[in-house]
Amino acid sequence: LDPVHAPWHAAGRTWDLATAKTISYAPNLSATRASVREGFDDALLLGDDGTVLEGPTFCVGWIRAGVLETPSLDLLILPSITRAKVLGLAKDLDIEVSEGRYPISRAMEADEIMAISTTKEVTPVTAVGDRDFAPGPITRQLHVAFTAMVDLATYRRGSWQSPDPAVP
Repeated sequence: LDPVHAPWHAAGRTWDLATAKTISYAPNLSATRASVREGFDDALLLGDDGTVLEGPTFCVGWIRAGVLETPSLDLLILPSITRAKVLGLAKDLDIEVSEGRYPISRAMEADEIMAISTTKEVTPVTAVGDRDFAPGPITRQLHVAFTAMVDLATYRRGSWQSPDPAVP
């Protein structure tokens, strides 16, 4: 991920469209395109003061000393359903969760970083700026738990294949 300052983001400032999923993702798409041109897979949006916000189309979290840290909703990031489910799964798995206002330096000190969204589910991030990260065990644990939850919900709604090979 390429850390990008996002002056268009509410970042905790009052604004009528803050937290709204609007049809205009143009500034976020522009950030992604610029990051891709620089050789990154995507952008990591930062407030004017360097506070970590979110990705252009995903939430972000990281593991630091065994704790899942993630930007808090008071930053007016998108209150993603997937984010809420992953934080709930973390608590179910006895993984401590801390939501707050974190500078990019704190994320760069993390042991693991993950992207969280409906399409990415729980995906390890392997680089932020010039720092590499290895996929870690807690990200994997959350990925497995989230995938199982989605598989079970999909099966109950009538998908064609059970997530459990023992169930026809």
